[in-house]
Amino acid sequence: MVASSSNLVVICIIVLVSYTRSVQSFIHHISFASEYNSHTRGSTSIFGLSEWRDQATDPNILSLQLPTEITDKTYEDGEGGVLRRLPVLMEPSRKVTLLGETKFYQWTRVEDVILFQQAVDNNEGIFGLGYVYQQDGNEETDDDNEVLLTKISLMQVEDYNIMSKELGIFCSASVVGRASVLHMEKDTSENNPQYVICSEVFDRREEKSDLAGVSLLAKRVVDLVEDISNEEKLSANNCDDDDDDEEEAETRLDRFNTVYNAALSADSQGYHHVPKSSKTSHSTPPLSWNQINAISWAAFATSDDLEIDEAYRLQAMNYELVSNRLQLAMYWLSDVLVEAAA
Repeated sequence: MVASSSNLVVICIIVLVSYTRSVQSFIHHISFASEYNSHTRGSTSIFGLSEWRDQATDPNILSLQLPTEITDKTYEDGEGGVLRRLPVLMEPSRKVTLLGETKFYQWTRVEDVILFQQAVDNNEGIFGLGYVYQQDGNEETDDDNEVLLTKISLMQVEDYNIMSKELGIFCSASVVGRASVLHMEKDTSENNPQYVICSEVFDRREEKSDLAGVSLLAKRVVDLVEDISNEEKLSANNCDDDDDDEEEAETRLDRFNTVYNAALSADSQGYHHVPKSSKTSHSTPPLSWNQINAISWAAFATSDDLEIDEAYRLQAMNYELVSNRLQLAMYWLSDVLVEAAA
């Protein structure tokens, strides 16, 4: 009898460990309970942003009879007039998420489950992340004070784990681009997610700045991040002299490097540059446009609390010139350095 109880305890521990690991590693498996089955499936093929761009225009867009000024606007601001119908998850503007950053979700609400399934079934794993700004700064007030920002993040589902009705879906998604909201559909069902008609936004070509000049600006931004990181680390060490056994905390530079590498991999705007051979062996070649672009985004993801940088991150989201983002980052980080050194 004692042996049987011991075996039972061992089995329970194994099941618990296996369950925990399945959540942490986002392994694709079981579907939801029967009432969720119409909106879920056990596995799906997620291809990503490039395949989403290659999709034909959604026929539902044509049936909307959109005003001609919306179509005209896409030729000026978007991807050559290509309209997309996209399910969008709404979040407060303080949670704005930029290129190279990843978010983790646990979705249990029916509308979120439907949004997830629409993304993987019809949009190559892409969904929108929209931002609602409270004009009075109070998220508890009514909808009259809410403003939907015109730029949304394009999120790509990276991995997911469909658990149970109670636990929902564990999902990781990364920012792979931006889009402009041109039209918001009215809700037709209580459980349906919000849909928008949007057009992808790309950075505009730098006409007044050459590669060498923008490269120097980007290097200056990296230097500022390093200087701030060193000042913060020095300050932290002075406060924690007695805690020698404490693990070394993640620095601002660590966070910058993490997002920089992710943004470099996520960049799909076609940036490319082959530096010309230098006339002197001592001159440093400029950074590539890929590297500069990644720096222009990672500069806004260095704080340990990104929500306090909401104003700067929202402004970076709106800029469509790499040089503008770098200039904003340089001025802002210069002030941060002064505060860190004080």
